[in-house]
Amino acid sequence: MSVLDEYVSEDSSASRAAEWLFTWGHGLLIAGLFGFMFWVRARTWNRFVVDGKILLSGNDAWYHLRQISYTVSNWPSTMPFDPWTEFPTGTFVGQFGTIMDQLIATAALIVGLGSPSEELIRLVTLFSPVVFGSAIIVPTYYLGKRMGGRLGGIIAAIVLALSSGVLLQRSLVGIADHQVAEALFQAVAVLGIVIAVRVAQEEKPVYELFAERNWGALRRPLGWGAVGGVGLALYLWLWPPAILLIGVLGVYVTIQLPIVYLRGESPEHVGIVTATIFAVAGVLSLLSIQAVNFNMVQLSLAQPGLSFAGAAWSLGLAWLAREWDRRELSAWQYPATVFGGLGVGVVLFVLVLPDLFWYFFDQILRFVGFAFNPHSDSAGTVAEVTPLPGGIDSLLRYYGAVPLIAGAGVGISVIHQYFSDELKPELLFVGVWFVFMLAATLTQSRFAVYFPVPAATLSALVVTWLFQRLRSVSESSDLETYQVLTILGVVTGLVLPMVLASPTVLETSGQNNPGGVAGWESSLDWMNENTPAVGNYGGAGNADELDFYGTYERTDDFEYPDGAYGVISWWDYGHWITQEAERIPVANPFQGNAEEAAAFLMATNESQAGDALEIVSENESDATTQYAMVDWKMATANGGFQSYRWGKFGAPSAFLDNVSASTYYRVIRGQAQAGDSRPSVLQQWYTVQKQAFYESMAVRLYRYHGSAASTTDVPGINTRGRIPVVDWEQTQLLNRRTGETELANVPARNQNGTAQALRWFNSREEAEAYVAEDGTAQIGGLGKIPSEPVSALKHYRLVQVSEQNQGSVVASQPGLGLLVQRNLQNEQVQYQTGVNWRTLLSGTLSEPYSAWTKTFERVPGATVEGTGPANTNVTASVEMEMPNANKTFTYRQHAETGEDGEFTMTLPYSTTDYDAVSTEDGYTNVSVRANGSYEFATSPTLETTNETMTQYVYNDTAEVSEEQVIGTDDSVVEADLTKSVMLERDINTTASDSTNETGQNTTDGSDTGGTDDGSTNETGEDTSGSLAPVVASDSSTVRPVTTGT
Repeated sequence: MSVLDEYVSEDSSASRAAEWLFTWGHGLLIAGLFGFMFWVRARTWNRFVVDGKILLSGNDAWYHLRQISYTVSNWPSTMPFDPWTEFPTGTFVGQFGTIMDQLIATAALIVGLGSPSEELIRLVTLFSPVVFGSAIIVPTYYLGKRMGGRLGGIIAAIVLALSSGVLLQRSLVGIADHQVAEALFQAVAVLGIVIAVRVAQEEKPVYELFAERNWGALRRPLGWGAVGGVGLALYLWLWPPAILLIGVLGVYVTIQLPIVYLRGESPEHVGIVTATIFAVAGVLSLLSIQAVNFNMVQLSLAQPGLSFAGAAWSLGLAWLAREWDRRELSAWQYPATVFGGLGVGVVLFVLVLPDLFWYFFDQILRFVGFAFNPHSDSAGTVAEVTPLPGGIDSLLRYYGAVPLIAGAGVGISVIHQYFSDELKPELLFVGVWFVFMLAATLTQSRFAVYFPVPAATLSALVVTWLFQRLRSVSESSDLETYQVLTILGVVTGLVLPMVLASPTVLETSGQNNPGGVAGWESSLDWMNENTPAVGNYGGAGNADELDFYGTYERTDDFEYPDGAYGVISWWDYGHWITQEAERIPVANPFQGNAEEAAAFLMATNESQAGDALEIVSENESDATTQYAMVDWKMATANGGFQSYRWGKFGAPSAFLDNVSASTYYRVIRGQAQAGDSRPSVLQQWYTVQKQAFYESMAVRLYRYHGSAASTTDVPGINTRGRIPVVDWEQTQLLNRRTGETELANVPARNQNGTAQALRWFNSREEAEAYVAEDGTAQIGGLGKIPSEPVSALKHYRLVQVSEQNQGSVVASQPGLGLLVQRNLQNEQVQYQTGVNWRTLLSGTLSEPYSAWTKTFERVPGATVEGTGPANTNVTASVEMEMPNANKTFTYRQHAETGEDGEFTMTLPYSTTDYDAVSTEDGYTNVSVRANGSYEFATSPTLETTNETMTQYVYNDTAEVSEEQVIGTDDSVVEADLTKSVMLERDINTTASDSTNETGQNTTDGSDTGGTDDGSTNETGEDTSGSLAPVVASDSSTVRPVTTGT
């Protein structure tokens, strides 16, 4: 007696309840799983409402918002061309403004009753990935049901709902990218194909039915073939590179039809239906073509061309089988001819159209090429196109045993082709689909968003196949206890590792937030309100020629009017600048102008930076790049633990020739704690910056605000005049992750075995001598302390800083900053990094001006002409205030006087007349303003005679107006330096009237953390009045001069 018969009689209420549950229970379960998936993805939505404004996460979501907003106003049209990105050409991108944006725009129009507000459009966009991600459970259930009935559908749905990998990450609230929609549309397309090939096997359409025009017999197979074709076309409309699924279907046809023929059946059935799928997809994609070329990232000739080729290939194989039967040839010669003919076709393709062949070949490798992926170094800066970190291990961590069970499902789908009495062609298709998606996932991490659906589908196949095997060995058709327990055990083994996986779905979703855009938002809002409208820079008066949501004809080079301008930053941030600041970025996440942005950020002088900006400026109009936005990541090298990286400084170097990340910094690996059985390299590291790092525009802007800097004169940092030296050593150590020995830089060790990577010296001569003798050491290189002097910028000024800050150490040295965050004990920090704990906390290695984002303006600058002592260094300095950060910094610029005592400077910061111009006039309402006048001064000079000791400088002050800086006033600032006595002392009373103490200076290079008074030079209290400043004979006033921090 079965378990059910034992407890339920036919007429009992329990029996009726069981029957109702059997009929409708699966629907309730799927609805419950949908609700669970929706809640998991949406539960952190309130974090995206910041100061009453709805934010999104990532980069592409913001450009989708732009496309959706345009479609709302121009429904159902999408944007044909966009001049509000990729200055100075504008651009069109085929992967945006697709059917996904049209669907979201339609939803916004429905919810907003035909006139949704901007806030409502943002809200609908915010939740769109949640809807798409949760909806995937529907095609997944039906795919599982096609594999193993209702039980298979339920198992596939449960596996999907508990998946914590990339699909979950890309479908969380706020991440309104097209990747999750891709996964949904691909699942729908595959479901249509699976049903179509199954119907083909059931209805068995052949050529004679067409000849007889027996449309009744052809209705189901052709109808479902058309449905599959529409599904494939919708997927192509959503994402043109979905051409990958055309390839999957083509490979399936090439394998399936010969197998069918070897089984003694006709390949015509499947061939006719797959030809229908290809043909319908080809026609629909041809109707929406965007470019007459073979570019796979747009709807071009590639999609319909390959679709029609697939239709011809399907019909050709079906025709070939008929010829084989007519000529009564050996069945085994059929597959040999098919694959041989395919090889000949490839050879002819190479010979006739070599460029096109290698283009397609490269695209195949990009999709499924594993280590042979031909992506350039620059493409490697895009995280989603790099291989999945951890590879198979990551899949097992996310999904437990599911990938392995799904792999067994591939084996079942292949075995079925040869040993099953009833052919199910859909099984092989799903097996081929899974193999391709696994290969794609391991080639590009973005394809991991597809992986859970085929994995869940094949897992369902395996479980139901096992269930069927158990049923087949049972003497009774009823469900026995051991069968129930066995299936429960298999399902538990499938699901439990996913529930216990780290991170779980709740952990992953609980970490969701807007991310870096929150640190940019205040700067983007400021730019929108405090810079001139695009088209009106310099008072050009052409702002009305560029409507933010205007419709523009597609062109290769948009003609911008006078007064239009670009904003340069790293390409990651382009969409934020477009959508939130309503300004035109030079570079964007399409990697448009990425090389030009890299050239600017890595430029080591203003001439190189100017050359880069000339390339991204209009030649025939006064439309130029006027602003630069730099955040802390752009000026920070990587460093951290394992794969948790922070800085982006190294990314631009991948776009430039003859340089790499190693040009700018070296990596110091943290060493394992003493007492380990084997010396090993940890996955924690930090960087030591080279001089090229400090001379780059990104660092000179963010770190120094354009000011001059040197090893002992660092803006915002007091080194007490001492010289830091970073010391390391090279050794062969074990890499714990790979298990291999490698040559690594590790902190230097003293003779007693303690680590010491940072040493301080009282003079540069001592430091240089140590570096020369050591061989693996350098002056400076940690924090913002350069090895050599860095000159001031003359044409770039800081105009605003964001309200949000990053941690001062993380914004400077992330690898060391994370140690502070982890609160490791001082001994561990010292051992692993060689840097004293007190040094990390003292601020010596930190970034005191750690605003998340800083905005700079490119200006002509004010011209200064001055006089002073001959052949002398003159420093111009002015204190600037950053109101958002409630901090001040000092801008300094140096110049040398000639033999005639004359010097010139170009100063980028103004000190007066900020209200003389406005944004309506076409100029910037600067937020960063001076606290006083410029001071021009020489270094202090000490002069002694037999009787007196005098210290004096040559100095002067001057105001620089805003109009002089922006070029509307071409008058010259004059600075005539005169002698000012700072101190005058009678030598005979020096000893009694003052003290000049020198403490125990540490010249052995010990790291005192930057807080110990290793050196003092104190002036005692003057009781005789001899230290009072006196009026020099050639000056009416005496001005004390600040010459250092």
